[in-house]
Amino acid sequence: MSNLNVIEINIMEARNFITAREMLDYGNWIHTTMNLEPRYEKPPLPTWLTAISASIFGVKNLFGLRLPAVLSVIFLIFTFYFLIKDIIHNKKQAFI
Repeated sequence: MSNLNVIEINIMEARNFITAREMLDYGNWIHTTMNLEPRYEKPPLPTWLTAISASIFGVKNLFGLRLPAVLSVIFLIFTFYFLIKDIIHNKKQAFI
């Protein structure tokens, strides 16, 4: 069983969730907004992934809102492992 809904939402997560919700509500996927004000301080890719997940699972489902971040972390872990393994040719060192 996943525990993605156990930890409280922090301020940075909340901002991403609000921006993703506004993408779905207003259909503006290019110019990201938060509280209908332009939000260009952060790159849009994490917000796009969160909005896609929210369209599938719903904007009230915390598991669905956090799922893209978890999948991104898993992807980066495997990418980093295989990159290091190819560079130093040592599986054990790459794992460590």
